[in-house]
Amino acid sequence: MNEIWSFIIGIISSIAATLILRMLLDKLNLRFSFRRILNDIRSLYSQIIRDDFKPDYIVTIDRNATIIGGILAGYFGLETVISVATSNLRLPNGSRSTEVLKAHLPDPEVLKDKSLLLVICFNDSGKSLEAVHNYLLSPPFEIREIRTAALYTSVSPQIKPKYFAHEVGKDLKTSINRIINKMPWMTREWKHVFANERLPAKHLDR
Repeated sequence: MNEIWSFIIGIISSIAATLILRMLLDKLNLRFSFRRILNDIRSLYSQIIRDDFKPDYIVTIDRNATIIGGILAGYFGLETVISVATSNLRLPNGSRSTEVLKAHLPDPEVLKDKSLLLVICFNDSGKSLEAVHNYLLSPPFEIREIRTAALYTSVSPQIKPKYFAHEVGKDLKTSINRIINKMPWMTREWKHVFANERLPAKHLDR
């Protein structure tokens, strides 16, 4: 009889240990809660209003930033955001160039003499932020002021945003690629395309 009870207890202990291990592994891979993301967006908003800056328009870079920018727009009382897409193109020499898909931008007259908040969700290399920032500063646009913001930025990108919630590698000990997969809206149906996997612009229109 004792042997039977020992056997049963052993099985129960094994099942319990398996469940606990699975819970710990799930916790390590747990996605960020939307509440956490909202707190980070509020942090950005607080930084911006402390500077007494209210943009006329929020311009977002690529899909993830559109979600961030839409929430920020609500805080600022703005009715819409301008979403800009970028594309990484491989040059003949093997290097890559980040291009702005100009078809996504409004008529230059809309932005003339306006102040903009340029928002990116993940500022890793800084190439996308720099490309859009430089493009908006070039003719035919006559923008009065552009300020930059990111939810997450690396420590040493090509261009550092003026406002950011987290500096990855410093106050967050992980990589931006791992953070991408933890975002609450990431699903198999909406796979994030990493920078080194992006197709040329001509393929994106298909």
